Amino acid sequence: MYPGRRILAFLFDFGINNFLGMFVIAGLFYLIEGSFQLIQSLGANLVSFETLLIDNVLSGEIIPLVLLSFWAIGWPSLFLGSCSHFFGRSIGKLIFGLKIVDFQGNKPTFRSAFSRELVKIIILFIPFLWLLPLIQLLTQGSTFYDQLFGTAVKGKSKLTEVQKKYQSYYGNR
Repeated sequence: MYPGRRILAFLFDFGINNFLGMFVIAGLFYLIEGSFQLIQSLGANLVSFETLLIDNVLSGEIIPLVLLSFWAIGWPSLFLGSCSHFFGRSIGKLIFGLKIVDFQGNKPTFRSAFSRELVKIIILFIPFLWLLPLIQLLTQGSTFYDQLFGTAVKGKSKLTEVQKKYQSYYGNR
């Protein structure tokens, strides 16, 4: 149906998510750092908390690991899932004239939209698994995660209302 536009929309969304995600992660980092400074300024003893959190878990790498995981998996799933649920499209799909709908033609639920985006992001981290939806998209016009979560990607019709009425009355002859 629209494999080229879907691929371009995905790449555009991927770039937008990475760009916006940097600001989100930087904000979370400063928020966490500020909360540590606030607790220290109030005179609270952080030795036991730091020992539990930082020294025992990955030798002080837990906060960057959590932020990196959120930036790589959580943020795109949350952002794109929210866009799909509330608007029926992401920024890339809006630009390329595509819309995400459920099988009844409505906007997908937040649960299905978020889950769909989460599976899409996780697929990128498994070597060569990203080829499966690409091959399905090129051969079948749909992907397994669309079928799994009951969604479909539709394109905007380029016909005017008069043309649509003519086509529905006379059919495709």
